[in-house]
Amino acid sequence: MERSAIRDALEQTQDLAPDCATLHPGYGTNSFAVNDVVKSAHHGVTMPYFLFSVTQKCRISELFSTEREMWTHVRANGLCSEVIDREDLEPRRVLYPDYEIHLCDAAGRRIGEAVMRERSGNG
Repeated sequence: MERSAIRDALEQTQDLAPDCATLHPGYGTNSFAVNDVVKSAHHGVTMPYFLFSVTQKCRISELFSTEREMWTHVRANGLCSEVIDREDLEPRRVLYPDYEIHLCDAAGRRIGEAVMRERSGNG
């Protein structure tokens, strides 16, 4: 297959991808401005997070400036379960299989391949 045929095939498949802004109200509205830098007194500069749908292959939330804010959103929207391993420990929050949390830069572009799927009970 020559390069232009490959490019045409790729463009056709991209046209079939869902429009995340239509599927998820609030998508694209960043509470975290592009030029903002979030600083933590103990950890220096932190990066924002967003929620990603594996099956829809798109971002489905605004950007959250902290992990705590991200998990508050996840829990409030019923996108995780709480797992109790031991009665003397707080439950862990575990995302449902369709969702992932990604670290991103201030413009909302994903950084690296790291994926967050759970949060310990102490936060």
